[in-house]
Amino acid sequence: MNARLDISSIDLSAWLGPFVAPGDIPIFEFTLFDNPGGAPGLGSGTVLSSLQASGTASAQTVFDWTEVLLPLDASKATDGNVILRIDLLSGGYAAFDNLRIAASNTPGDVGDNPDPTAVPEPTTVLGLLALAGVGVTARRSQTT
Repeated sequence: MNARLDISSIDLSAWLGPFVAPGDIPIFEFTLFDNPGGAPGLGSGTVLSSLQASGTASAQTVFDWTEVLLPLDASKATDGNVILRIDLLSGGYAAFDNLRIAASNTPGDVGDNPDPTAVPEPTTVLGLLALAGVGVTARRSQTT
């Protein structure tokens, strides 16, 4: 199983903040647990794999994203059911975003699209709708 995500240090300047000491970096721990039967839980079974990921220190109100790739070994799972627990070990406050998890035997493979920034152009969708409208109109004129 592979996970890819972005992590960052962050802090608050309001509500009695700041809470993060200058220079602190976020350290997350990702632990994969065996979960026979697939019952809900927080991860208390056999540990299958565990990795830590560190970000960088950033200004108090700035996200300084660090992309991490985590190849976690789920091969010894009893029946294929697992729980992934994410713990923040240090850094006070931190954030993660763009979490992507993929089941793969190849470490690092998260099934990426060759161009993850590619977004379908609205003109493509509008063109298909127009074509469908022409077909409906043509069909109606044939039946009347």
